[in-house]
Amino acid sequence: MADPFIGEIKIFPYTYAPRGWALCNGNMLERNQSPVLFSIIETIYGGDGVRYFQLPDFRGRAPMNRGQTETKTYTIGYSSGTDSIVLDEFQTPRHSHRLLATTDIADKKTMDNPSMLAKTELKRGSGIDVYANVPENPTKIQMHSNSLSAVGEYAAHENRQPSLTFNFCIALKGLYPSRE
Repeated sequence: MADPFIGEIKIFPYTYAPRGWALCNGNMLERNQSPVLFSIIETIYGGDGVRYFQLPDFRGRAPMNRGQTETKTYTIGYSSGTDSIVLDEFQTPRHSHRLLATTDIADKKTMDNPSMLAKTELKRGSGIDVYANVPENPTKIQMHSNSLSAVGEYAAHENRQPSLTFNFCIALKGLYPSRE
């Protein structure tokens, strides 16, 4: 294998960084520890630039090419995205839920499939039956929008594309990349 360029980033299937490479895990390095690498990446990924500079952090990140879209400019070192997201009712696609109900008298205390809400009659001293069997062709009824409430607890869910984990490593030694 030819010598890498200093600062070159490669993907490795190992649980460690090979000799001459460092894991892209956001670690801080002292400038005097790797002055040549600092001269190439400077403080693009963080650090004070006086004593320390930071390596790129690929943990939980996907690489992206620099460039510009209609709404955003992506520069080298720009980090975006989130591990999880909370959806509210305005981000959920419009949809409906079917409610089956009948004017028949209820004859079941608990629901079994197929069952539907049914007319109840109060009987003093006994439980109230609320379900009846679903007829062959149930009638659809329209519910008033105020009869339903929002569901969910606004809890975050994972927001990640299917992935396979590798180690991204940056070359600490090798050829100095020319700017031609």
